[in-house]
Amino acid sequence: MSTNDNISKETGSKKANESQNFPSDKGENKKMEIEITRYKGLVNAFNTPTALAKLIIVISLIIVLVFFGISVIALVLKSYYPYKTVNSNEYGATIIENEDNEVIYWLFNTADLWANSGIHVKKGDVISVRASGAFHSSIHHLVHDADSNRKGHNWVKPIGGPNASGPREEYRANYRISSPHSFNTLLMQVIPEDVELKDHNGNWMTDYSCYLDGRSKEVKNNNQTIDHNRSIYPDIYAIGDKRDNVTIRSDGVLHFAVNDIALTRRIIMEMKEMVVPKICNSECKYKGLYVDSSMLRLGEFPIPNLSEHYKRDSIGLIDGLKALGCKDSGGLFLNFCDDYSKNNKYNDKYKEKYIKLYNKVGSLYKSKGPISRSDSSFFSESFTELDYYLITNFVDAWFVDNAGSYLIVIERKKQ
Repeated sequence: MSTNDNISKETGSKKANESQNFPSDKGENKKMEIEITRYKGLVNAFNTPTALAKLIIVISLIIVLVFFGISVIALVLKSYYPYKTVNSNEYGATIIENEDNEVIYWLFNTADLWANSGIHVKKGDVISVRASGAFHSSIHHLVHDADSNRKGHNWVKPIGGPNASGPREEYRANYRISSPHSFNTLLMQVIPEDVELKDHNGNWMTDYSCYLDGRSKEVKNNNQTIDHNRSIYPDIYAIGDKRDNVTIRSDGVLHFAVNDIALTRRIIMEMKEMVVPKICNSECKYKGLYVDSSMLRLGEFPIPNLSEHYKRDSIGLIDGLKALGCKDSGGLFLNFCDDYSKNNKYNDKYKEKYIKLYNKVGSLYKSKGPISRSDSSFFSESFTELDYYLITNFVDAWFVDNAGSYLIVIERKKQ
């Protein structure tokens, strides 16, 4: 037998043996096993409850430590760069807020009577209020000091000025917005949101005069008992230059004024009961009932300007008399029927006086010649500036000549 035959036989026997040892692929399933060796410990931990619990604890601790570290970093950054938002309202108040409280800065012009800050408060709010600055109550005195090269004086701080002695100051003190407090002390009032002190033309609303002069307005029921639901009691606070915590007693908006006399109709009528003109008979100067107007240094009723450019001033005075509730009857008679017409001591006393004023102004307006000395004396001897304020509804006459301002700072915690 040749060598080639032996090789072929061996090859055939090997193929036979291989066919016996390895079954055919036809009709049979293959199986493959994958063994993980790299993460074998982690896989075993998931299969072992004790190891799994330890793994969860370790991961939780890592998460807590990471969160704590981030919180510490955030607090440190916040201490150097605190979170704040800065806004302003339509009345010029600047509001700085953070997560806990808000600080409000507002510049109050002391020439305004009950200036609206636009700052809303709720009953029970606790706020801290303080003010800094100064103002002068008479700008014409400042002008005089400047003209005469005199050093300006009488500047007032938020705590108010000293109460001057003398009949004038003692008399006027009774009619200030807050009579117990010093002259020109800074006052704050909470006025309801639906109350507008002026109409769209800028005229003071007589219906809300109680908010202007600080006097309560009591409304009575038919059985003459006080109706507290309709009565109005102004909510006024005195503010100084030091930080003062205030608990708000009612809902509303913060308004500010300095403590002077708001010349509302009822205040003027009460003051006029104590004032007499320069020329008066002995009966009306009865001691104890009247104060001479010269002692109070009240100004005189302004003489109407009848020039072509200012003729509307004369008409304005007539319109002002009508606005008091008076009715014109052909220019010959005028019924004085204002808010006090129900009280005859006012109505009867001033009806004749204002009839004469109405007729005098009307006749001067119709005349074309200059005002005579007798016409000039008619105003200066029979009327005072209080009459003019009453007719023209010039409620804030003693406020508009103020010069200066206060920076008011209000702090409160967020609810």
